[in-house]
Amino acid sequence: METRCLSFGEHRIDLDRRLLYRGDRLLEPERREFDLLQLLIEAHPQTLTRRELIDRLWPRQEISDASLAQLIRHTRKLLDDDARNPKYLKTLHGIGLRLIPEPIEETPITSAEPRRRIGLLPVVNASGEAQNDWVEHGLAEILLQKVDAGSNLSIQLIPHNEFNPHQLLELYGCEALLQLRLEKGFLPRVLSWELLQAGHEAPLQDRIEAGSIMETAGKLAALLPQLLIQPGQAGADRSRIPSHSDNPDANERYGEALQALEQGDTPNAERLLHLALELDGDFSWARIKLADALYRQCRLDEGRDIIRSLLDSSGLETEQLIAARQVLSNILYSQGEVEASIRESGQLIGLAQASGNRKLEADQWMNLGGSSQGIGDEKTAFQAHGRALELYREIGHQLGIGNTLYNLANVHHGLAEWSEAYSLYEQAELIFERCGHANHQAQARFEMAQILRQMGQDADRVRQILQDSKKVFSRTGDAEGEALAEVELIHCDIDDGRYRESIEHLQTIIQRCREQNMAYPLFMARHQLIRAYLNLHQPEQVDELIREVQEFNPSDPMFKLLEAHCAYERRDYPSAIDLASRIREQHKDTWEEQHQRMLESYQQAQQSGHWEEHLI
Repeated sequence: METRCLSFGEHRIDLDRRLLYRGDRLLEPERREFDLLQLLIEAHPQTLTRRELIDRLWPRQEISDASLAQLIRHTRKLLDDDARNPKYLKTLHGIGLRLIPEPIEETPITSAEPRRRIGLLPVVNASGEAQNDWVEHGLAEILLQKVDAGSNLSIQLIPHNEFNPHQLLELYGCEALLQLRLEKGFLPRVLSWELLQAGHEAPLQDRIEAGSIMETAGKLAALLPQLLIQPGQAGADRSRIPSHSDNPDANERYGEALQALEQGDTPNAERLLHLALELDGDFSWARIKLADALYRQCRLDEGRDIIRSLLDSSGLETEQLIAARQVLSNILYSQGEVEASIRESGQLIGLAQASGNRKLEADQWMNLGGSSQGIGDEKTAFQAHGRALELYREIGHQLGIGNTLYNLANVHHGLAEWSEAYSLYEQAELIFERCGHANHQAQARFEMAQILRQMGQDADRVRQILQDSKKVFSRTGDAEGEALAEVELIHCDIDDGRYRESIEHLQTIIQRCREQNMAYPLFMARHQLIRAYLNLHQPEQVDELIREVQEFNPSDPMFKLLEAHCAYERRDYPSAIDLASRIREQHKDTWEEQHQRMLESYQQAQQSGHWEEHLI
């Protein structure tokens, strides 16, 4: 089978299989993003008007100009195109849009294996709930994209009709016919499927848990190749998602809790999981998720006790064991036991690989990347996050892709590579928005605000983003996120010279972080408290604080230089110069221009004999 391929600029597009590449990297356009590119390629070199684009991308729908503008903006991000200096998409104001580079036809690609076509009937929302209309309006579209990109299958959408299933198979030339139906009255939500294959009288029938639209489409895309019976096979291997508990009411509470966790409502998830465990005290999955909910609320010791109890018992299945130890790894990292967290992640990667579960493996690589960054091992962090990203893209796990892009941005952020970090945070935020994860989106925006502040840009916008993020963190029960947003707002106050009120506020936050065992917000709050005291020229207040921040992050020379700055504040210039020089020698690879400026200011003070105020 031949496929139509064209190249434009750095990109290559396979129009038949709906694949888009930048170099050798497979990109992940949304359906309408791909459709927009195809329209512009086929129209080149002509310009398509706004009306033409809307009519062809949203037929028979009333769509505003804002929706088209948003689609064009997202497509630019996909192509890494700058609207101010475009290489790909040229907007002609008042006229329309055109593709800049000329598409070049490439040699057709011949696939070694013919694609197998599945007919998909209209998806039915039988739940009776309007909030589940995404099943009818979006699931087919995303499933089509995921199947086309990930296997030798293709989906043929079949409209409402009066023919029987066997007639439809012949009429549309399909190998199998798929019917999907969201059932009524199930928690967690249940999607029933029925697959009739040509030459077989009875259809295969089963059901899966329906999570978010992306996760549900991903499950179906992974399931379909296993269901189709190859010629000569007697039957197909079908696996049902097992009930977790023998008590149906416990399963119902557990399913509701999973939905609450997915939506970021951790306090409600905790309540529902306690109800499930009251109904079935041996419900291991509920205990694992309860520990996870406690971790997300920074009740780390409580979560750790639950996991330790589970690991001390016997009878955990492989996936339960991996899930439990993953929560433990997260808790260890949050408690500052980074080396122990890394050991857990390394062992978990081996377990996940042995289980054959690529999502679990991807999760562990991502955890290893985050822990490696925590000890300043950026090389391992980049490698681990890169492997996680490959795996998430292979299985089409959008939330995993977003989380990994966010973590890669964190590594660039730590290296002061502002533009790279900001771009990755933007990409992650877009994915979180599409997946409906307000908490994750707020985290990405929070980091973007930090970069804007560090670059000295738009202080009012920075404060507004931080305040909005704090509200989201508070609403979703993310105590750590809320504390970090507060600390970052105080950082802005210190930059504006409000030192004394900042000290009072920080002392309150530090007390709260100690009570809730939140290691990272505690570290950040201590750092800002040091800044406030030193800017008030009170070095006698910070000796213990400096020791504590250095213990948490021993690899950053900035925290070691705080000790030198204290000596400078005491007018002990020789000690300040000696300390800073030794730190420069010890941290040659991470010594930056800002560190050098501090050392030079100490040297100038010694030469002139004059102390000058240096705000930090």
